[in-house]
Amino acid sequence: MGGSGSMGAANISLKNNRAQLNRKTFKDLKSLYKTSYSKEKTKFKEVSKEELLVIKKQIQEKALADRKKANRRTAIVFGLLIIGIIIFTFLVNEGIIKL
Repeated sequence: MGGSGSMGAANISLKNNRAQLNRKTFKDLKSLYKTSYSKEKTKFKEVSKEELLVIKKQIQEKALADRKKANRRTAIVFGLLIIGIIIFTFLVNEGIIKL
């Protein structure tokens, strides 16, 4: 019978996965989380309202520049795609490319 080896491998894989799930308890996961989590408060730099507005303006300008760059890139790709479709259609209609 064909496929019995692969079915046996699938069954073994399922058993191993089930065994791994049963080994992990909530306490194990919680201890992993606690070691990577610090209860220390994050300390931020104190800045005046004017400096905060300047920083906010810089972030907004950078975000706008990034959006414009992404939009330009999308427009170029879309334009090249349209040009490619037009050229392909022309070549098919002229009989140069046969489908």
